[in-house]
Amino acid sequence: MRRMLPQLSWRRRIVIAVFRFIAIPVISTVIAYVAIAFALMLIPANSSFQNTGEVSISLRSNGVHLDLILPVQHGSHDWRAVFQPADFQTLPAQINFVAIGWGDADFYLNTPTWQDVSIKTAAVALFGQNPSLLHVEYLAEAEFETTHIRIASADYMRLVEFVSAKVRRSNGLEHAQVRLGASYFGGDAFFEATGSYSPIHTCNSWVGDALRAGGVRMGIWTPFVVNVTGIL
Repeated sequence: MRRMLPQLSWRRRIVIAVFRFIAIPVISTVIAYVAIAFALMLIPANSSFQNTGEVSISLRSNGVHLDLILPVQHGSHDWRAVFQPADFQTLPAQINFVAIGWGDADFYLNTPTWQDVSIKTAAVALFGQNPSLLHVEYLAEAEFETTHIRIASADYMRLVEFVSAKVRRSNGLEHAQVRLGASYFGGDAFFEATGSYSPIHTCNSWVGDALRAGGVRMGIWTPFVVNVTGIL
């Protein structure tokens, strides 16, 4: 005689139905998201880029998030006129470079380390359409060993224009509007920015957009660190 399987309770049936309704589409969406991100790496803009220009820039990565590393001054442009040194608690003895990153304001301010990341903070960053911030740090030295990018002066100025356009100015003035009291370690500062973080427009896609504006060979969508660094 064939053994009959036990009947599922109505509660378990509901749980299974909800899982199928929510989890399967979410997993499928995540797989498609990752697949598209890596497929678009194979369709780079500025495919004729030559890494031989006179302006040296770089990238800084913590494995999840990228910052641009730019010369503090080139030609007539000086980032100190945009991000005022007076807005920083401490500064290096020499200011030669500036690190600039963009991201969700709530995520930036509430996650000084990755141990501070919560499901709520991550979910709000993805779907909350919060204001954004630029995270800025002045540096004496820059690491060029892994990502030494050399671009022409004209291309660099286009990159500068891209970043400058994302700065929310203070009462129409040239300098950026600082977020008072916001800092990780005193040598950095946060400034108000334009745009909102989303699964499509991530902190790394912002860096990719900036590099693409500067004529660097770059995939047409770069939501992950590897989408940016993997093509350089």
